[in-house]
Amino acid sequence: MKDENIDSISDCLDAGSLGRHLVATLPKLFARAVSLHDRSGHCHWRSGDDSSTSEYLGVRAALEAFVGAVAPSRVDVHLADGMSAVLLISRTNDGVFTGFVMLLVATARLRGKGRAAPDLPIPVIRAAHHWGELAPMHAEGVSSAGLQVDIEIPVAAAPPEPQTVSREKRSRKQRRTDMQNRAQVLEAVRTFPLALHAQRLTPLNAEVRIRRYEVLLRGSLSNSPATAPTQLLASAEATGTASVLDRRIISALIEWLGQHMNVWSDEPSQFSINLSASSLADPQFMDFVHDGLSKAELPQGLIAFEVDQGTAVADWQRLASLAAACEQIKAGLVIDNFTLHDNGVDLLALPALRLLKTARQLTTGLAGSRSKQAVIAGIAQMTRLSGIHSVAKQVDSDTDNLLLASLGVDFVQSFAGSQPMALDELQCELKRRVIVDTSAMIDPALPHHLRIKPATR
Repeated sequence: MKDENIDSISDCLDAGSLGRHLVATLPKLFARAVSLHDRSGHCHWRSGDDSSTSEYLGVRAALEAFVGAVAPSRVDVHLADGMSAVLLISRTNDGVFTGFVMLLVATARLRGKGRAAPDLPIPVIRAAHHWGELAPMHAEGVSSAGLQVDIEIPVAAAPPEPQTVSREKRSRKQRRTDMQNRAQVLEAVRTFPLALHAQRLTPLNAEVRIRRYEVLLRGSLSNSPATAPTQLLASAEATGTASVLDRRIISALIEWLGQHMNVWSDEPSQFSINLSASSLADPQFMDFVHDGLSKAELPQGLIAFEVDQGTAVADWQRLASLAAACEQIKAGLVIDNFTLHDNGVDLLALPALRLLKTARQLTTGLAGSRSKQAVIAGIAQMTRLSGIHSVAKQVDSDTDNLLLASLGVDFVQSFAGSQPMALDELQCELKRRVIVDTSAMIDPALPHHLRIKPATR
């Protein structure tokens, strides 16, 4: 292909031809390296000989950024040593993400002005688009047709090395092995037949006028039960790809909420999503959420993010950053498995906090433990004074519901009170408003100080 005909890419039949064409269209010395990758991150062509640490970090950033219908077309990621990765998404004509183009550029060029920071030429954008159609021909990884709902991706260990092999070589080989393992898990994460269910939290008081749901990940294979893909979740967390799965969930939820306003528009509602430690550590995650909410024009406060207290305490600085970002975009924050241990009280000062879910051990044997009742009552009082709601989890008896209501808890979450259901079935759920009728549950066996007055509507 001749350089003077670089505007025409219809004759590009392979990755090499397209890559060389792309390099020819760039301003002279603009990019130090150019590479073409499929959706699993596998490199099919590179302008240099060996992959570098910068390229490795760029691949990770691309795989986290280009997820779901709200994924951006271009992302600039600043790397170490004065380098940046310019990442261009590649899609088919139908809008399906199939890969990306990466340009490794000196950061100074991107931060400069005028001719020092030229925008990408149109032929480069066209080449990225063309790679979207070409990439599926080269795609490697697990086929979505062969995936099971509960999938486990083993992480292969590197074979033993002779003692004479240098540490640097072992490090490079281990890095390649890690990238291959991660790519395999990532392909499973991207192609997993995702379905979303929601479990409604049951109010203990008729005065509570907000519908709260927890969104749950389930598989959507027709020949399998709607169960959580626990092994896939564990593999994704272990390889640092759980953030990609979180983005898929959020993208799907935002799309569904935009198409089903009748489910949530008649009364204040909030849908909370469990957030992985990978997403907590992802600096671009909240930007992704903000862009998705803005494009869908959804109201403030409709979505919340749920973080386990153990994860929150272990990474306090990132949790504080997440809380601040949630407050800025008016999303909610939920702390799960809450106790008064491990700086639990300090969590109440976080901005955007909307909900505390108590740990299961606090409600086990609640009726027979005055100390647990005191702790639950203390948590309920603190949350009420802080302007947030409290939730007791896995409470399945009417007696416990009555007791929790008397202690000031706002909601219970249990399979007895509300079974998880597919999002599209929530319309049927709206026909009945589930409230624990405490007036019909006065138990004469309870001490007088734990009995409650009937709730008024």
